[in-house]
Amino acid sequence: MSYDVFFQGFTGGDAASGGGDAVRAMLAAHVTESEPSHSFLRIEVEDGGADVYLSDDHMMVNHAGGTATWDLLVRAAAAANWTILLPDGPTALTDERQRAELPSELTDEAVVVTDGSELLQLIESI
Repeated sequence: MSYDVFFQGFTGGDAASGGGDAVRAMLAAHVTESEPSHSFLRIEVEDGGADVYLSDDHMMVNHAGGTATWDLLVRAAAAANWTILLPDGPTALTDERQRAELPSELTDEAVVVTDGSELLQLIESI
């Protein structure tokens, strides 16, 4: 998929800090290209890969393909306690407790995803 998917944590309705180190640790074994000056990583897994732009507090992913790619990204988001923000779609939570921390405009349609196939199903329903 070529559109941008954003990953971000929230606390009390505001963007939360941190989480990038947890995501870096989850992705490290899958990095095939790195451009630190642009916060860019290319990750590859058995059935695809993705372009990742990772900061200390959030991440953007595009050109992602393969269920294993999305599995890895969902696990990384969960490790960072980040939500997944889809273009023109609901917010994907990696833990139901995140709902209480979201900005009010994101809570109504938010859904929990536990793996890449659930996230892909949600993306394809948009």
